[in-house]
Amino acid sequence: MMEYERADYTARELIKIAPDYPNVHFLLKRIIRKAQPQFTKLIQAGAVICFILAAVVIVIEIFYLRTFYADSPYIGWIESSRIGLLLLGKMVYALGELFLLWRADRKTTDFIETVKKRKGYM
Repeated sequence: MMEYERADYTARELIKIAPDYPNVHFLLKRIIRKAQPQFTKLIQAGAVICFILAAVVIVIEIFYLRTFYADSPYIGWIESSRIGLLLLGKMVYALGELFLLWRADRKTTDFIETVKKRKGYM
């Protein structure tokens, strides 16, 4: 239902009741990760831009350079830039998703530690 605020509140209350129950930890991590649609869209947009630029480079390479300048010294540079743009797009997406996972894990762990300290578990 995408009601992340209510789900976040409920998961945090469940953790306050039973901080050692592991399934609630996973639930809170997932809620925190899913509640970042703007950042997720930014990651996806960055990756798509890199892929579109790579497609433009491929079109230029095939229809212009390989047709009219087959022995050009720039072909190697164009091939490298095409591969680099594709790899950059993959890296942007992967690193963005890893950052979201790390951030959700960090927020969940910090909250659980705070609850455990309040309850005297630590």
